[in-house]
Amino acid sequence: MVYHDHEGDWQFHAGFIEPEERPSLFCLGCIYDLDPTVAAVADLPVGWMASRDVVGATWQREPYEADDGDV
Repeated sequence: MVYHDHEGDWQFHAGFIEPEERPSLFCLGCIYDLDPTVAAVADLPVGWMASRDVVGATWQREPYEADDGDV
């Protein structure tokens, strides 16, 4: 999943994150090096997300509601 959050930041999520795990920070170039297909969502508007079931599948785009941590 890719989020272009309501503050203009990007978030990339792969699979389920355990509650005790801390998020990792990567530069966008590093994400691209791991999976160049993220370039297909580079034009994702602020406040939108894109998801897919597997690498290589078509990205599905949709807006999402801001929560308390994403204003």
